Amino acid sequence: SSVPIAASVGLRPSVSIRVYNKRAYNYIKSELRNKFHFKTAEVDGKWTTLKKGNVVVDVSVDGNAYGFTICTK
Repeated sequence: SSVPIAASVGLRPSVSIRVYNKRAYNYIKSELRNKFHFKTAEVDGKWTTLKKGNVVVDVSVDGNAYGFTICTK
């Protein structure tokens, strides 16, 4: 299952998706990299930042919850 959340990061709009299935998390992360050509911009512990143009995706892992926060830079 997953939970989409509309929010804002600073003054920018963003969309957060919380996934509670590791297989779904790995699939989404793989699609971002392979199909949409996002590149790893930064890795910091449990956070990874993927970037393509002015779109940034922060990927996080917190126990059994996997998060994707998508916003423009």
